[in-house]
Amino acid sequence: MGLLITLLAAAILAGPGSAAERHFEDAALHAVQFVDPQEGWAVGDEGAIWHTINAGQTWERQPSGVVASLRSIWFLNPYMGWIVGREELALGEPGRVSGESLGVLLFTKDGGLTWRQTAINSLPGLNCVRFVDHKTGFVAGDATEQYPTGVFRTTDSGRTWQAVPGPRFPGWLAMDFQDRGNGALAGPWSRLGVLRDREIAAADVDALGPRAMKSVKVMGNDAVAVGEGGMVLLSRKVGGARWTYADLPLPSNLRTDWDFHAVSSIGDQLWVAGRPGCAILHSSDRGQNWDIQSTSQLLPLHGLFFADDKRGWAVGDLGTILGTVDGGKTWKVQKRGGQRAAVLFIHSRPSGLPIDTVAVLGARDGYLATAVRVNGSEPSSTPPDQAQENLRFAAAVRKAGGASAEMFWQFPLAQHLARADEHEIRKAWDGLHADRSREALLRHLVMTLRMWRPDVIVTDFPDAKSSGWTSDALVVQAVREAFALAADAQACPQQISLGLQPWPASKLYARWMSSVGAEVAVDLNDASPRLSATPRDFATPAAELLGDQALPTQRFFHLLESRIDGAAHGPDRTFAGTIAGGSGPGGRHRHRRLLCSRGTMANGPRNLSSHGRSLPGASSGHRSLSLASSS
Repeated sequence: MGLLITLLAAAILAGPGSAAERHFEDAALHAVQFVDPQEGWAVGDEGAIWHTINAGQTWERQPSGVVASLRSIWFLNPYMGWIVGREELALGEPGRVSGESLGVLLFTKDGGLTWRQTAINSLPGLNCVRFVDHKTGFVAGDATEQYPTGVFRTTDSGRTWQAVPGPRFPGWLAMDFQDRGNGALAGPWSRLGVLRDREIAAADVDALGPRAMKSVKVMGNDAVAVGEGGMVLLSRKVGGARWTYADLPLPSNLRTDWDFHAVSSIGDQLWVAGRPGCAILHSSDRGQNWDIQSTSQLLPLHGLFFADDKRGWAVGDLGTILGTVDGGKTWKVQKRGGQRAAVLFIHSRPSGLPIDTVAVLGARDGYLATAVRVNGSEPSSTPPDQAQENLRFAAAVRKAGGASAEMFWQFPLAQHLARADEHEIRKAWDGLHADRSREALLRHLVMTLRMWRPDVIVTDFPDAKSSGWTSDALVVQAVREAFALAADAQACPQQISLGLQPWPASKLYARWMSSVGAEVAVDLNDASPRLSATPRDFATPAAELLGDQALPTQRFFHLLESRIDGAAHGPDRTFAGTIAGGSGPGGRHRHRRLLCSRGTMANGPRNLSSHGRSLPGASSGHRSLSLASSS
């Protein structure tokens, strides 16, 4: 009893400052750059900037002064560098358009000892930065009515920025340059562009569907671009003006399911990484031939950089940083804030995500909670300012206390199909998947479970007749099948050959309408000292990023599947107890280190909620983010 009172007192004392508690260790990293084989930087969510001077043996955080999602970094030398990122703005406020964001631009002239924000509140959300010399540089991101190309140029070392002219685009995710007048760009909705004659123009490329092109690298007069759905495109001798498909040695299903996020090059060598992050594509002849390198870790990778043909780094989800000293033949983990998710939310629509429950499990209880949005918007029926809605979804989940979030590109829904019947929805998806959309969705969900390895899965309400959302019901059907197949070593064997392993999640829950039939109830009006608010109030700013949805005072969840005997009749009706009963290995790698009073760490049993609900100890299978020791 004395220990319990001590821990409760510590939690209460931590109250007011805890609402602003930031978890830099598990913040997703999006870009990495080295100025020489020893010194480099990695940047990501929560305004995280990590710096090393010993090739990544140790990483220390540099204060950025912002909480933005930092997306790209560019150093000209060990002292002068730029970082760009974005902050998503709440929807529904007067005078604000959907999908609006603000760009964040940071500059240092002392190697990152101090970072200064410039161009404050003057640019839309930014995703990439490149400088071709000390004076000439480019930033790019969201396109708007005011800035139709979404690209900006400076000729005075970043003191002022001018919009680069051209037609309206949906925005950009990556860019690279041959010189100050020639470059290539890659973006959402399969867009590829070029800079020619001081203007942005569309590149000559076949229609690629709703997938995003995520990264581009210019190598003299050649270029390579990579994107979702196993997309690798090559441009020979025209610097990105025209593109052809690379011939990859991958089975068609695996190629479709493997999303590429980053490309790096040294001489004739290319490396390509993405989702899942268990393997990296490598070419030694500028994309003519390819081999697969194993990383021995599963989480998605978002950034790649090679300093020479031997030494390289990759960064990704949960703060993962990998390093290689043999050209990618072997990779070693240098830093990470967790290895897998405790809870995975899988939902058709952003409004279907119980983001308040993400706050309970992630921000209050310290579990690594991740989320997946299955259905994105269909490009032909969606305004271009929503082209980067996946970034907004991820920002909302992170703001609520989640660790990471992603959106499938393969199953878009046109606005007129939002409440269509099953036949119409499947017909639309079959058109993208050669009449095999059901198999494609199931296969992609199996990969997702094997990659995130959650103990508990939460999904949508399963009855379309009661909810009016057929897409929700289709997702629930697929998740139930994936729950079984993900643990089957004979299912989706190509994923196993790539490096994923069977995963037996412990329980699958559905969002429920009422307490009738619900095994778990979450009180969202129960004030939490750690949040300095109720979960409902704490999650409201995150919900506002996803639209005008009023959060309830209670949430209910019904158990659909379980690998734990008698789970539906157990005495614990809380998610903490549910996750504690998880059967998956590696529990200590799935929750975060939480600060106790005055920034110290507490050891022993956790009790962070005002109503005395105890969190399990490190041996129960949390990730490495609890009040006990971290991994």
